[in-house]
Amino acid sequence: MIRNMKFRNKLLIMVIPITAVVIIALAVISYHESSTAIMTGQKDHMQQMVQKTTDMLGLWLDDREREVAVLSKDRLFIDACKGLRLEEAQERLTEYQKLSPVYEALLLIHKNGVIFMASHRLTVGMNLESHPVYGINIKKTQEKQTWVGDVGKSPATGRPVMFLSAPITENGENRFSGDYARIVRGINATLDAHRCGIGRKTQHTGRCGKIRGRVCRNSYRRQQYAGCGSRSPEHDCRLY
Repeated sequence: MIRNMKFRNKLLIMVIPITAVVIIALAVISYHESSTAIMTGQKDHMQQMVQKTTDMLGLWLDDREREVAVLSKDRLFIDACKGLRLEEAQERLTEYQKLSPVYEALLLIHKNGVIFMASHRLTVGMNLESHPVYGINIKKTQEKQTWVGDVGKSPATGRPVMFLSAPITENGENRFSGDYARIVRGINATLDAHRCGIGRKTQHTGRCGKIRGRVCRNSYRRQQYAGCGSRSPEHDCRLY
């Protein structure tokens, strides 16, 4: 009997460590499998959330692009680019701004990048053509392309904004270009050279040889420019 007890003790001494090792191994394997499954599940969930957010953002941007395209065909803004119905256009921009708070500003911009009308008056007179982020929008709209720019700081408030732009054309001619969206929106206006300017006070010298002017920040009334209403080839008016 003593021998049996000794044998049993020896057997237990061998079995218990082996059993403990097996249990620990199973626990480690179970933990690894569980953690892997949890991480995989979390990763899949995050990927789904990212994809959903990306899709929603894409749809949002598509809607904004369509709005820009619709505004670029608005007769009122085409007329404003030609120096007509300016007060009405200013009221419309301000009204759109109030109805769409997602936009920081709605702009009308000369082809040289100078903002001449905006729902946010602080931006009037700013030149975006050489802006490191938004300058590409001016270039692309002159090439008749709707363009969604990168996110940058608002020239007026410093808040992060995205610049959306679309060309404003008339009879297939790219006379005007456009747009600025907290994410900013606006409409770039490429001016007819023979109109000489919009919302500018100018001094005229010679037969339309040189026009000097500055942006009129306080009034959008159209100024009359001597000799600059003609479409004759000899009247090649330019802004300086």
